Amino acid sequence: MGVEVLFIPEGEPWRNGIVERFNDVYDKLFFRQQRFGSLEHLRRHLPEFEHFHNHNHRYAKLRQRTPWAIHSRSPRRFPSFTSPAALHRLPWKDGRISFIRLTDRSGTVRFFTERFVIDPSLVHEYVRGTIFTRKGTLRLYHQGRCIKTITYRISKNTKL
Repeated sequence: MGVEVLFIPEGEPWRNGIVERFNDVYDKLFFRQQRFGSLEHLRRHLPEFEHFHNHNHRYAKLRQRTPWAIHSRSPRRFPSFTSPAALHRLPWKDGRISFIRLTDRSGTVRFFTERFVIDPSLVHEYVRGTIFTRKGTLRLYHQGRCIKTITYRISKNTKL
């Protein structure tokens, strides 16, 4: 569907600007503005806030447009399948899964449960890893330059 998943560095939520900006708006304009007696009370009022937010709040990243203006422009496309088992029959697209990580004191990065030795000279430097699903490769980049390519097979059952 043309979506690239990008995992930000662990422990650095400020890198996910749009989500953190929304969290700030939610906190200041909704959550702190009233007292909720229960989780159910909050759930009842949340759709009102969502509607207000999506139709009125503008984001610089959206070129000063509202979320509603962006998402109502064209119909959403969803894959057509009737069961979760059908997902396994979908062919791999030429997709990408990327992550940004800070190398540790030995020049290694961790992506979920796996560790990759990058380069001891890149201690405490940020690198970007991109998994190319169809090609079965992982490319590691430092400052936009590919520094390493690794054979990396991923299956639909891989637990990321």
